[in-house]
Amino acid sequence: MGNYTDIEYEFVERTLALITQYEKVMYQYPPAEQYNHTLLINCLTGLVVMPKERTINAIPKDRLLSHVKKDMGLCHTWINPDITTLRDFMVNLRHAVAHFP
Repeated sequence: MGNYTDIEYEFVERTLALITQYEKVMYQYPPAEQYNHTLLINCLTGLVVMPKERTINAIPKDRLLSHVKKDMGLCHTWINPDITTLRDFMVNLRHAVAHFP
């Protein structure tokens, strides 16, 4: 796995590199053995859960206005009205993923 010097940044960079590597070789396998959905879920889970402790303050406190929700693809999604900022949204998303039963 190697040693990290800046784990949050390097984890994101390595996750992107992992996806790029996978995209280059996945077509060598039949569709039933292409695990792109599994990789996507694992990468997104890691990107949402792992960096929270030291990088949460880097997420802006921008209000979750309707155009922001639309840009995020959340047009037809219900979000708790108490979640009013992007940071609140990410924290709640992180808790939902990390503490899923």
